Amino acid sequence: MAVGLQREAPPTAALVGREAELQAVRDALTTISATSGILLEGEAGIGKTALWLAGIAEADARDLRVLTARPVEAETGLSHAALGDLLGPLVDEADQDIPAPQRHALDVALLRAAPGTGPVDPRAVGAATLAVLQAAARETPLALAVDDVQWLDPASADALAFALRRLADEQVVLLATRRAGPGAEPVDIGLAEERFTRIGVGPLEPDVLRRILQHRLGEAVSWPALARLAEVSGGNPYYALELARAALRQAGSGAVTPELSLPEGVYAVLQDRLRALPAATTDALGTVAAMGHPTIAAATAVVDPAALDAAFTAEAVHEEGETIRFDHPLLAEAAYRLLPPSRRRAVHEQLAEIATDAEGRARHLAAASTTSDARIAADIAAGAAAAAARGAPATAAELLEASARVEPDLERAARRRIDAVRHHTAAGDGRRATALAHVLVDELPPGPLRSRALVACTDQEGPLDEMLDFARQAVEEAGEDEEALVEALLAESLGLALADRYDEALERLVRANEECGPGADRTLRVNAIGAYAKISHLTGDVGAMELLREAAELEGDDLIPSAYWGPGMLLGRALMWSDELATARPLLEERQRRAAEVGDDESRAGLCLHLAELEIREGRFDAALRYAEEGLAIQEASYGELAQGSLVYVRALVAAHMGDVELARELGERGLAQCEAQGDVAFAAINRTTLGVLELSLGDNAAAVERLWPVAQRFLSSPAVDPGLPHIMSMPDAVEALTGVGRLEDAEEVLVAWEEAGERLDRLRVRATAARCRALLAAARADLDSALAHAKAALELHRDLPVPLERARTLIVLGSIQRRLKRKADARGSLEEARAILEAIGARLWAERARAELARISGRAPSGGLTPTEERVAGLVAQGRSNKEVADALFVSVRTVEANLTRIYAKLGVRSRTELASRRGR
Repeated sequence: MAVGLQREAPPTAALVGREAELQAVRDALTTISATSGILLEGEAGIGKTALWLAGIAEADARDLRVLTARPVEAETGLSHAALGDLLGPLVDEADQDIPAPQRHALDVALLRAAPGTGPVDPRAVGAATLAVLQAAARETPLALAVDDVQWLDPASADALAFALRRLADEQVVLLATRRAGPGAEPVDIGLAEERFTRIGVGPLEPDVLRRILQHRLGEAVSWPALARLAEVSGGNPYYALELARAALRQAGSGAVTPELSLPEGVYAVLQDRLRALPAATTDALGTVAAMGHPTIAAATAVVDPAALDAAFTAEAVHEEGETIRFDHPLLAEAAYRLLPPSRRRAVHEQLAEIATDAEGRARHLAAASTTSDARIAADIAAGAAAAAARGAPATAAELLEASARVEPDLERAARRRIDAVRHHTAAGDGRRATALAHVLVDELPPGPLRSRALVACTDQEGPLDEMLDFARQAVEEAGEDEEALVEALLAESLGLALADRYDEALERLVRANEECGPGADRTLRVNAIGAYAKISHLTGDVGAMELLREAAELEGDDLIPSAYWGPGMLLGRALMWSDELATARPLLEERQRRAAEVGDDESRAGLCLHLAELEIREGRFDAALRYAEEGLAIQEASYGELAQGSLVYVRALVAAHMGDVELARELGERGLAQCEAQGDVAFAAINRTTLGVLELSLGDNAAAVERLWPVAQRFLSSPAVDPGLPHIMSMPDAVEALTGVGRLEDAEEVLVAWEEAGERLDRLRVRATAARCRALLAAARADLDSALAHAKAALELHRDLPVPLERARTLIVLGSIQRRLKRKADARGSLEEARAILEAIGARLWAERARAELARISGRAPSGGLTPTEERVAGLVAQGRSNKEVADALFVSVRTVEANLTRIYAKLGVRSRTELASRRGR
């Protein structure tokens, strides 16, 4: 049953000429198997709403539970108004399905609970919306019906998009209308394009218009007049109807004729209709339109109910439950515009007096006020604070700007505008935030206040050199203002780190921490200490891990400043880069869980990056793929193409390891181009090495050197950096590629620096890969005995490392050396073990390399005896380990263990694990 909309399905006449569109709606509703959308697009008045109502009737007939919202433009400043309409019937039903923090956030947003001491995170509201819809969809399929989706208030739009982006297999369909045409902004409602059925609602043919006009006006229109109406209205039925009404009024008792001078502008037509009403009615309609979300009770409190009677009689407005709704949104706009400016301000002043909430009062005061008034400015700012507390940063930003316009104190006004920049940024309106921040920089005199505006500029996307210029200027102008100075230094250090200028970044961070006195704000201190620990770790400081632990302890259970940027995440990432994967995983997964709980998409995307990196190290490419695609989807939906250089790299690396060469190359090149365009040196290098790893996997050493050598040169110029950094970790790949093209001196130079890094930081992985590289260099110099010793040493070091791909690559090197030494059985054993590992983890290109090496061994494999892999499996099974435990120990799948056991039983003539243990001496 349709919830929140008590009315009959539209009459057939309302859908004359829309048979094809209605059938498209029916078809889309018939094929619902997962979350999807039906979007009816067309200009205002074209008939989208009539089709939408018919779609609701169709959904209801198919036993979908229909939830409706019909926002109007005047409601866009009412935070979460539409969300309340949609979720109102569901919230109490899903009480047990919503985590407490999300439930509180949703209750505050929907005015069901008072705000706490801090603002409600809008992401928590989005996460709660998701939980409510998931719970309801488990009981029955849902249809979310939104008429004029472009008028959703930003807070409702964000929450709805957040939920729809994450619904997958749930039977939920969004049935929405959207105004299209010149100047229409695209609307992000959370669904990918392929999940939409877009139905264009275009102009009607003259014959169809004729039938509609006859039905609504009760009289026929001549063909010549109809042609004129069709021409002027552009086939828009609403405009045609209003034009015909205006023509009939002008003609008196006569019929519509083509000779009549018809109004050309749509607002002129609508205003003609309104002017036909008594002046008191027109004024009352303008007042009702200014209310935004007029209820009958609220409207009768500010206008004479008798003045609205004529409007109801003329069908300009109608009652819908407890709400007064205009016949068409354009009619409400026209009624509002008919109010003279002075009367309009007086209306908003009157509405401000009766407003029952701070945000609503602020909205009306902002529209009513034109002169400076500190009290009014404070009241509007209070409304902005209320909006922020309810998780509506876009509304908060608008109100802060309005408050600043009437604030007589220039410094206070500037501070509110700076706060507005941050709220615009939080709301995802980076272009507006950037524009306002630049205006502030241009307007404010040098000093601490302008320093804050300059820091706000660094938070926006743009070229790195521009960001650094803003940050340097901010430091210079901060003066004695401790907070402004520390924020400026942190901004400058971040820019320097992105430019790969770590020493300079550390200098700024040392100063920032010195400036943070004992009485400094805790958040500021955590940020300063965490940033210093982070850069110390990146530069390979042996004491950095302890610094990160201290910063994480200071952060405690809070997320300062967020799940991604806080010291707890930095510690988890550092542990992952050190290959302490078992310790890193729970830290990163917990931050990911908490980010999801409050709907923090930015943090989720960043954590997806590092969790994907962790899974790649463990050889779990399927899991890495899921994280990479999840993170990319968030960035594409939330941040646009310019912010994708980081996650594109990890998705490209997964593709390279899984053998999807074309995709890996395409993504790697795209990520490199994006990072270079922004001046992001670090991630440009990471994308470059990803392309190098791909070429090395394909056996093209020359192409790999072309990609990897520039990064290796940077490593040689500053070898103290942490070797676990994604691009620095490719130094063994550079050595292998350089060796492969005969550049042995260059390979030696890189290897020596790599060995020193391993010894300095006592990194087992660095020492293991360095030993493998020593084996390659020795083999290239024809010293096969030394090469064999180094390869065996490398394999032994790999024994305790949770990185199966690196172990398998070392086995390939060992097998190749053994083959050259004519030790065919040993070579075959090493290479078969490498192949088994690589096939188990899905590293297709390296598995092909292992098979190619096996093919170079002459002769046949021995028919009796166990291979090295089978020996290891047999030994572990004989110890009493389960197949899963054996698989985990050998970094292979359970299926691989089972296949090996089958061969072991056949070769040894045993039938059970007990017999095998007995044969092995247990």
